[in-house]
Amino acid sequence: MPTRDEVTVQLAAAPERVWELVSDITRMGEWSPENTGGCLVRASPRGQRPAGA
Repeated sequence: MPTRDEVTVQLAAAPERVWELVSDITRMGEWSPENTGGCLVRASPRGQRPAGA
């Protein structure tokens, strides 16, 4: 069974700016040091999850 963690952080930034940063998969290693790689399989409209995600 997969595990799940959740953290809440208050930021002094507009939600659009935060989304711009954290949704950039090429920078994932900056936000998650244990991440050693990844690739975008399928793009979806901004702010929406692909079907089945």
